[in-house]
Amino acid sequence: MSQVSSLQSLDLILEDVSAEINLSINGLEQYSKNSDDKQPLKKTIVHLKKLKGVFTLLEMQGAQRLVSDAIALVKSLPIKKKETRQKLLEIVTTALARLMRYTEHVNQKPYDMPQLLLPAINNMRSAINATTLSESTFFKGETRKPRANLRPVMVTTEESAEQSRHFRQMYQIGFIEVLRQTNVVGGLKMMQRAMKLLDEECPRPNSPNLWWIAQAMLDGYVHNALKVTKTRLKMLARLDLQIRQVENKPTHVLNDNRAETRLLAKEMLYLTSISGAYSELISQVLAHFEIEPTELTDKLLRQESEAMRGPSDKDYSSIAETLLEEIMLLQDAIHNSQENEFEPLDLPQTLKQLTNLNSLLKILQVDDQTVRLSVAIDLLTKAIEEGMVMEDKDINILKTVLESISKVVNESELAKYSSKAAIRRSTLSPEKLAVCEQAYKDVQLLIKEFLSFTKQNRKQTILKNVKEQVDKILESIKLLDSDDATQVMEGCRVFLEYHLTKNPHSTSEKAINLFADIVSSIEFYLETLKFTAKPNKQILEFAQDSLLKLNRETKSKS
Repeated sequence: MSQVSSLQSLDLILEDVSAEINLSINGLEQYSKNSDDKQPLKKTIVHLKKLKGVFTLLEMQGAQRLVSDAIALVKSLPIKKKETRQKLLEIVTTALARLMRYTEHVNQKPYDMPQLLLPAINNMRSAINATTLSESTFFKGETRKPRANLRPVMVTTEESAEQSRHFRQMYQIGFIEVLRQTNVVGGLKMMQRAMKLLDEECPRPNSPNLWWIAQAMLDGYVHNALKVTKTRLKMLARLDLQIRQVENKPTHVLNDNRAETRLLAKEMLYLTSISGAYSELISQVLAHFEIEPTELTDKLLRQESEAMRGPSDKDYSSIAETLLEEIMLLQDAIHNSQENEFEPLDLPQTLKQLTNLNSLLKILQVDDQTVRLSVAIDLLTKAIEEGMVMEDKDINILKTVLESISKVVNESELAKYSSKAAIRRSTLSPEKLAVCEQAYKDVQLLIKEFLSFTKQNRKQTILKNVKEQVDKILESIKLLDSDDATQVMEGCRVFLEYHLTKNPHSTSEKAINLFADIVSSIEFYLETLKFTAKPNKQILEFAQDSLLKLNRETKSKS
């Protein structure tokens, strides 16, 4: 049955579905009042089983899973302690109420969105210590389709293990910036670079597409098409552990880890498919795994979730701002009425505005102010009913109430209702910021020149431009008073002058790659420096470590 025809069928029986959900909720409420009477619980299970059958026929996977988990939870209630039982009853009742809202919501849509029910499902599963479901639970995707000319590598030597550790260090310095929320895009790009190098140098025998899929998923984040959430941060941490698994692991250990790598690859492929972002890499990955484009992007799912759930944090902020505007209008009207006796206060209009204010305060749950406002509403209502003009003392009470509300719901208080308070960070002086921005641009030019050098068969004439860029960057970094960054750039200049310029064709590929890693980390450092005067020290530690490896490599080949 197609999704469209499934939802058309839902429309025909929506009233019956809603009735069954209501009967289930009513049964749980009756059982909650008298747990000795098991009859309401048995009836609830009957209604839930009917719902499960309906959702199975309609191929509504999310609704079917929610009802199945609800049945399992409800069956366990009689053996639970009273306190635990009440908590579980609240959770399953809330889940069924969400299911009711969901069926009404998707009935107006051209497609099912089982992902919207995952929070309710996982709340139930967490309550009974069951494994929670991942975002990709309802995603059908195969991640093991082989790529042409890909040779999986088993890391067996200390040299290759050191290489994988180097890539992991690169991934981690990027991940730390994402966690710190300083240079998020720069951090994601650094993580993506690590995935690219791992895919080229260390493809996994038990999951050869893992790093490639990760690159594409990170592209979705870089393009701001995927939202970074706590759950997704945990997934990125799991990816870090997989890099660690690469080092010196015998085949049987990798086989034991096969289930986790496949699950991780599936989750990342799912996120790539819903990113809605366009890039050559994302297109290649989706085409390879034969994933069709979908209208259900991450952005759309977030919007649908908010629409189904109700007001979000942003809505609360907007409500608070509206409330302040309403208060100002009322205060102006009161002031005008007191200043001009020919413009008395319009009591019915004022009552309407106060009632609206009261509704907004209830949404914001500012209970103490709601009580104060109720007093003012009572005074106005009495004056209107008696056909009288408000006395000055009553108007002054109204003014005091409005001032009190305004004081509570002021700009500083709005932070309570915003999704994220602004993160304060120390920043560079305007002079140093200008130097930093110029150095960052120069590093980007250096990367462009060096890429041209490697692509044009290491053409020696290009090295002159590369060396000039390094000298220019070095002078700028000295002005930023960063001894570690200065030391790294001086090491780059030595490598160029005494090794690469003299022996462009005999310099090893490993040395070339290490130099590129150093330059990328300096780019990342300067980019982060624009956001905070104190970037994560591990960025330059990675650059210094890469420089030491570069020096060892050049000495071993000389």
